[in-house]
Amino acid sequence: MTVEDWLALGWSRTEAEQHALRRETTVEVLVADEDGVRPLRHFVRHSTTGFEWGHMGSGCAEPARCIPLDHYQLGPSSHQWEKDGLLVSYQAFCAT
Repeated sequence: MTVEDWLALGWSRTEAEQHALRRETTVEVLVADEDGVRPLRHFVRHSTTGFEWGHMGSGCAEPARCIPLDHYQLGPSSHQWEKDGLLVSYQAFCAT
C-alpha cells in the first residue's frame, strides 16, 4: 500500500510512511466468534514465518488450512503429511 492509501485510512503521515515502507508479507488473521476476537491459531505446516495472503504460495496455504481447522475445531494431524480430517480441501479454499 502507498502512503496515500494509509492516509486515506486515517493514519498520520509518519505512521503512513512507516507502514508504506514495510516489506513484510505476513499478516495476522483474527477470528471473531461468540467469545470475542482472537488471533487464528497457526498450526505450522507450509510456512514457519506466518500467514500470507494474495498469492498461491506456502504462506497463503497456512491460513487456508488453519481457518477450516479452527472453524471445525480440529487440531492438526500428528504427522506433517497426513490429512487433518478436514471436510474440505484447504488448497481449493486457498485458490478461491
